[in-house]
Amino acid sequence: MTLYAFLTCIALLCYFQAALYLFFYLPQTKVNRIFGLVLVSLAWISFFYLLMQFAEPPDTVIKLDRANSIGWIAFPWLMLLFVYHATNLQYKIIRRVIYFVMTPLALASLVGYLWQADAIRFFDRAESGVLYFDAYHWSVFYILGLIFLNGCAVMLVWMFWKWYHTKRQTVSSKAKVFTGVLFLSVVFFISFNAFSHFVLPLTGNSSLPPAIHLTALPMIAVLFTGIALLRPQRYLPEMLKKLFVERIREFVFYADEKGHVFSTNSYSLEVLGYEHREITGKSCSQLFKPVSLIQTLFSIDDDRKRERPQFCYLVPKNGEAVPVLLNVTHIYDDFYNLLGFFLVASDYRQSRSLRREHKARLFAEQKLLALNDELEEKIRLEAMLLEESREKLHIEAARQEASRQQIIKEFEAKENMLREIHHRVKNNIQMMISLVSIEQGRIEELSPMKKVYGSISNWVREISVIHDYLYDSPYIGRINFSSFIHKIAGVLRSRHLNMENVLFNIALAEHKLSIDQAIPCGIIAHELISNSLRFAFPVESITGQQHSDQIPTIGIEFYMEKGHYVLHINDNGIGLPMENGRPKNIQTGLGLVNSLVNTYLNGEIRYNVRYGTSVIIRFPVFPEAS
Repeated sequence: MTLYAFLTCIALLCYFQAALYLFFYLPQTKVNRIFGLVLVSLAWISFFYLLMQFAEPPDTVIKLDRANSIGWIAFPWLMLLFVYHATNLQYKIIRRVIYFVMTPLALASLVGYLWQADAIRFFDRAESGVLYFDAYHWSVFYILGLIFLNGCAVMLVWMFWKWYHTKRQTVSSKAKVFTGVLFLSVVFFISFNAFSHFVLPLTGNSSLPPAIHLTALPMIAVLFTGIALLRPQRYLPEMLKKLFVERIREFVFYADEKGHVFSTNSYSLEVLGYEHREITGKSCSQLFKPVSLIQTLFSIDDDRKRERPQFCYLVPKNGEAVPVLLNVTHIYDDFYNLLGFFLVASDYRQSRSLRREHKARLFAEQKLLALNDELEEKIRLEAMLLEESREKLHIEAARQEASRQQIIKEFEAKENMLREIHHRVKNNIQMMISLVSIEQGRIEELSPMKKVYGSISNWVREISVIHDYLYDSPYIGRINFSSFIHKIAGVLRSRHLNMENVLFNIALAEHKLSIDQAIPCGIIAHELISNSLRFAFPVESITGQQHSDQIPTIGIEFYMEKGHYVLHINDNGIGLPMENGRPKNIQTGLGLVNSLVNTYLNGEIRYNVRYGTSVIIRFPVFPEAS
C-alpha cells in the first residue's frame, strides 16, 4: 500500500466516525445535520480515491472517478450551506446565490462529469502505483465546474471574514483564536487545491495526486471541535448567572447571615457610585433606610409575609437617596440553616414614571373612548340622513319613471301622428304628380311646355324622396344628404339608358341637412346632374362614333368649408355656352337653380366652363344642422 492510499484510508475512517458521532450522539440541529452531510461527502470522496488506487483497467478508473464526482461536487455546495447557517448571516442575497446560482452550476458540472467520460481528465500509472492525472480538457462542463468551485471558495472566505468582523466585538478570546485557526485552515484548503488541481495541470506537471480529502482534514477537525465542544457551552448555568448579574437593570445585593454585603451587580455599582471593594462588607442597614424596615425583613422567617415589595430608600455614596421597592429572600442550605439574603430593589422612580405613563395612557384611552362614542353618534346620524336621502331618491326615481312612461306615451302618440302626416303628405305629393302627368299628357309632344311639366313632375318626385328620407332618418327634422345624393345619381343614370359608359366620381362628406335646406339642395342636385347627362355628352361621343381621349365623367362633391356647405357638380363634357360669366340662353332648369340658391339657401352660385362645365354652390350652415 502506498503512502497516499494509507492517508486516504485514515481520512475515510475519520470522516465516517465523525459523521456517526454527529448523527447519533449530538443533538439533531440543522447545523449538525448539514455538517454530517459534509462529512459523508468527504467520506465518499476518500472511499472512491482509495478504490482507484487498486483499480487496474483505465475504464474502471474512469467509472470510479465518475462516482467520486458526486462527492466532490456535493462537498463545496454543502459547505456553503453549512457556513451560511452556522454563522447566522441573515443576508438574503447569500441564500439566493446558493440556491439559484450555485445549485444549477453544480448540477451542470455533475452532468458533465457523469456523462462525458473523457471531458474531465486522463489517468495513468507511475511505477510506484500512485494514480496521477494529466491536464484537463477545456470543455463547456469543465468551465462550468471551474466557475462553480472558485465561486464556492470566494463565498466561503467572504462569509467567514464577514462573520468575524461582525461578531468579534462580542466573542471571547478563546472564540477569536478558534475563528482564526478555522479561517487559516479554510485558506490553506482552498489554496492547496487550487494549486494542485488547476495550476499544476495547466503547466503540464502532474506530480501531485488528488488531495481534496486530505487537505480538508484540518478544516474539518477545527469545525468538528467547535460543534462538539464549544456550542453546548452557551447554555451553562454560570453563563446565565453572569448575564443575569451583569445585564439586569435592577439593584441586586448578596448579603451574608449577618446582613453584610459580599457581592452586587454592575448596575448597583454604577448608580450608587461605589467601587466593588468599597461596598463589600457594608451592612445593609447602611445602604437602606429606614433601618427598622431592613431589620424587620431580615427577621421574618415566613417568605409569604415578604412577598409584597416594601418601599424604602437606597443611600448612594454621594447624592440624594433613591426611592426603591425592596424584596428580600432568605437563602438556606439543605438543613435549613440561614446562609444569607438575596435583595432585589426596583427603582421607584421608574415605577412612578411607569405609573404616570399608565395614567396618561388611561386618560388617552378614555379620551379615545369618548371620541369613539362621539364618532359612533355622528355615524348614526349620518346613517339616518343617508336613509332619508335614499327614500327621497326612491320617491324621485319613481316620479321620474312615471314621467318617462308619460313621455314614452306622448312620443308614441306623436310618432303615430307624424306617420299619419307623412302618409297624407305622400298621398298629396302623389296626387300632384298624377295631376301634372295628366296635364302633361294633354300637351302635344313637340310643345315646349311638355318638358316643363316633365321637370315639374321630377321636382315633385324629389320632394317626395326627401320626405321619405326625412321620415326614415333617426334625426328629427334632418336627413343624411350624402346618401340622398347617391340615390339621385343612381336613379338618373338608370333613366338615361344610353349613359351607361358615363363614370360618376362622387366624394361626399357625412353632413345632415335640415328639411328647409334638403329640399332645395335635392332639386338643385337633380337638375344639375340631369343637365350633365342630357347635354354634356353628345350621343356620338358616348356610343363611340366620335373619338375622344377622355372618359365621360360627372363629379359630385359635398363638404363643409369655413362655416358654409359647398355643393360642387362638374363634368368633362362640351360645356355650357357662357355670356358675362353666366350661362347663355339660360334654361328653365338653370333658372330654377339660380332662384333656389338665392331665395331658399341664401347662397351664391358660380359657373366655370373651362374644362367642361363646373357649378359650385356655397350656402351657409343653418344653426340646427350639424
